[in-house]
Amino acid sequence: MEPIFICSKHLLFAKGLHQLLAEQVPALSAITIVEEIQLIGALQKYSAPPLIIHQLEMREEDYTHFEILQTHISPQMKLLVVADDIVTAAKMIQRDGRFTCFLDVRANEQAFTRMIKLMMSPNT
Repeated sequence: MEPIFICSKHLLFAKGLHQLLAEQVPALSAITIVEEIQLIGALQKYSAPPLIIHQLEMREEDYTHFEILQTHISPQMKLLVVADDIVTAAKMIQRDGRFTCFLDVRANEQAFTRMIKLMMSPNT
């Protein structure tokens, strides 16, 4: 199974997601928390296309970083953007429709883990 990268400026958020996925989707093997500046380097080390879970906030520097990141994401990679609000999610989808956005993980943990399972299935 391909690796999962959790990328967030907030370590507590990333650790919470890691714990949730480890508990709810035990079949996942490699879940790695990476900082934004390390993500591009980490992507180049794996031959299997990973699933990237990237938390974004509504700040212009997040969009700038994300645009840089987009150039390193191959069509085989799957990217789930966890947005803080609907405006951020809409902006990301508008910029690149390939990406899936998810809002408010804490309020929708079951839906979030279902989405991860679907994204990790070989048919998607």
